[in-house]
Amino acid sequence: MQEVVPDAQHRCHPQVRVDRAQVLQGVLAGVAIIVVAVLISALTLSAYGWGLFVATPFVVGMTTGYIVNRRVPQTGARTMAHVLAAGALGGLALLMFALEGFMCIVLVAPLGLAAAALGGTFGRAIALFGHDGSRPLMSVAVLPVLFALEASMPPAISINTIESIEIAASPDAVWRAITSEAPIGLSPGLPGLAGLAYPVRSSLKGEGVGATRLGVF
Repeated sequence: MQEVVPDAQHRCHPQVRVDRAQVLQGVLAGVAIIVVAVLISALTLSAYGWGLFVATPFVVGMTTGYIVNRRVPQTGARTMAHVLAAGALGGLALLMFALEGFMCIVLVAPLGLAAAALGGTFGRAIALFGHDGSRPLMSVAVLPVLFALEASMPPAISINTIESIEIAASPDAVWRAITSEAPIGLSPGLPGLAGLAYPVRSSLKGEGVGATRLGVF
């Protein structure tokens, strides 16, 4: 008589069903939040702060973590993989739409991914324990409020720097170049293309000694 031995490994590690539609929705929702947040905070309000670098990744993680678990529960590892995929694709979208530079994304990635992972854990818990599903989705509406608050209360700390450089030109030629408001037509080179800030134009506020020169990078 042949004895049939149950597959102990299969019994201990059951297959986790994946709803591809909900995973795609979760990842795309996270990517959309990243792009819209940068459009509102950085480009519209010129606010670079906790709202963009911490609150936004947290909301991205919470939204993605909730959506990918709301119908078919996923493991914690799978949830983190989906959250990180949303963050990576969001960063790629920022590069493709020229909303941020490569170096800026690299510098903020450790903080952003940590906040997104924490948000993903919260989003998965909300989905698994059957709490009100509107909370993680409604949290997206909080982000513009945070951006507006940061824009209305900019940091009061000023940074003073003094630099000197010798230029092989007459004082008149140098002064004309400094006070000119014409766009800078030179190529930024490889560092600029990689995402480092570079000047594109300037404007002069006031006249004579004490006037302020504003540089746009």
